[in-house]
Amino acid sequence: MGEWENSASILIGGEIKMSVADYNRKWEYLSKEHEIKDKEVQEILNKYRDNKPLKYMAYAVLGTYGVGKTQFLYHIHKLAIEKGILPLYFLAEDLFREIITENRTWTPGMYTA
Repeated sequence: MGEWENSASILIGGEIKMSVADYNRKWEYLSKEHEIKDKEVQEILNKYRDNKPLKYMAYAVLGTYGVGKTQFLYHIHKLAIEKGILPLYFLAEDLFREIITENRTWTPGMYTA
């Protein structure tokens, strides 16, 4: 199983095409950029915990479908708990429900231009 161990996966035509985010999955660097971002997050969380000034008051995780944003957010959530910070996790559809005018349910993975 290797990299896919302890994760939910999507099978298409008998082949694993993508790993689905799983809160219990251990975060792994897939590139040098992943390692750099993880160190940046650690620094931000440490500053927040120690009540030191942050460069920005809000941060966003952006990327195309399936690149690992949710898995990264789960990792940040666990890091925050380890550092004694109470993390809050919201779906954008819940935060912006008042401004969404369409009668539609938005779910993770759906994208509308």
